[in-house]
Amino acid sequence: MNKGEAQATAWNADTQLDGNSLLYLEEMYERYLQEPASIPASWQHYFDALPQVNGQERDTRHSLVKDYFRAYAAKPQAVTAPAASNVDMEHERKQVKVLQLINAYRFLGHFHAKTNPLDENTRRL
Repeated sequence: MNKGEAQATAWNADTQLDGNSLLYLEEMYERYLQEPASIPASWQHYFDALPQVNGQERDTRHSLVKDYFRAYAAKPQAVTAPAASNVDMEHERKQVKVLQLINAYRFLGHFHAKTNPLDENTRRL
């Protein structure tokens, strides 16, 4: 077993990593990313043992990413009008008719199918 697999096995066996402690762990990790000395030494060692992401020593603070997306969602989005289509209306009507035909086969095709293996009126070969 290599070092990464051993760490993954240890983390899976760790009782701290469950849904009940998610907020606590997130807060501790945020504090670690901002200022590692602000958390207890045991947590510093724990987070130091995490594998590097894309060769970087530190991860991006999650609160910064969340703040960015909150600000992005709050911006009024410019609504653009759909581009005018050069397709003529007759072509569009034909497409609608084809889709209606396909839909009819899907919903009504079983009425015309002869798939009952117990039907006595069918010929036996």
